[in-house]
Amino acid sequence: MVAEIARQIEAGLDPATVATRVLTAIREDQLYVFTHPGMRAEVEARFAAILAAMDGVSPHNLPHARP
Repeated sequence: MVAEIARQIEAGLDPATVATRVLTAIREDQLYVFTHPGMRAEVEARFAAILAAMDGVSPHNLPHARP
C-alpha cells in the first residue's frame, strides 16, 4: 500500500481536479474525498484489519469495571 501511495504521489493529479472533488464533497456533506478510486482494494484490506481488531475486543475479554 505504501508503494502505491508513493507512486500515486509521484504521478500527481491536476490540482484543479482535486479542488473540484473537494468542493463537491463539501457541498454534498461528504466526509471522505477519494481522489484515487483504484486504491479500493488497499482500503478494503486496511478496513478489514481494523474490523478484525475490533472483533478481538468483546465484553468477555475486557477487564471488569470496579463498583
